Amino acid sequence: MVQQNSDLGQRLKLARESLNYAQKRMAEAVGGKLRSWQEYEANEKMPGSAIITGLVKLGFNANWLLTGDGEMCLNTLSPGSAPDGPIDRAVLRDVVEVLEEVLKETGRVVAPANKAELILLLCDEITEQEGKRPGKESVARLLRLVS
Repeated sequence: MVQQNSDLGQRLKLARESLNYAQKRMAEAVGGKLRSWQEYEANEKMPGSAIITGLVKLGFNANWLLTGDGEMCLNTLSPGSAPDGPIDRAVLRDVVEVLEEVLKETGRVVAPANKAELILLLCDEITEQEGKRPGKESVARLLRLVS
């Protein structure tokens, strides 16, 4: 376990959550692996310069990440405007297929903005669950929330 900078894992988690990213998505966005990112957040391992560089490219302040001093984000980019990482096309295809099946079966109509948010949420969830296809029941429950 990392002794120095014991709050580093918490700051990494706060940074990830500010982007509404799952751990796997954040790991990919900074050029790392899921297991390593989990170890960083758990303070079991220190991120190297490549990961810190990736976080800076997303708009985070390296000084804040490493020491807790200063602002979380650089002035040029706020967490909400950070560029999105790539979405796995197979995951996206599965999400859209299941969502469209559920929409057809239930006769529901969803506003485009809500549909996009639902698709992103499901993609994040699948990525975090390591590729498991979404079940129709889960999609239907989420659909009730947004329509």
